[in-house]
Amino acid sequence: MTETSEPPGKSEDQNDAEGWIVLTRGRWTLYFLAALALTTILGVTLFLTTGEESFLCCPLSAFAVWIVWPPPSVRARRISASPGVPQLLAWLAFMILEVTGIAVFDVLVIGHGWMEPSKPYHLWLLIPLGVILILGVYFIDKRYQMSRQPSDKAGDSSSAADGSRADSSNG
Repeated sequence: MTETSEPPGKSEDQNDAEGWIVLTRGRWTLYFLAALALTTILGVTLFLTTGEESFLCCPLSAFAVWIVWPPPSVRARRISASPGVPQLLAWLAFMILEVTGIAVFDVLVIGHGWMEPSKPYHLWLLIPLGVILILGVYFIDKRYQMSRQPSDKAGDSSSAADGSRADSSNG
């Protein structure tokens, strides 16, 4: 989340229209309640599958972060207002779905248990997915990199026009 200084007198509707949102403590609480529910489900699921009791501590991580972080309120860009971020999140979700599908296939079809050591074929399944993940992130970043950089074209053209006027007035 990035903080910026905006001109005073802008209303919250103007900030919203420009892709900014004010994250208050109440909104953070909603985000962390969702994270707490997700980590609880994940911890219980992992405990039931592996039998490791330490997975039941997963919700403590989200709770600890909620206690010590965030500030009372912060102004941040919306995800949809940041070029390339929605595409990167969709790509990440797709890749997580792929890895989950491979894990489920491995357990249900091949019969490889959760607690059994990995076999060499696991590398041949996961390394290509890692390469595809990195390539996807690279190409999405390349595509949206230009729109994230500040545009200096207007400043360059006005300075060039000023320079040409200065040259013509001198000669």
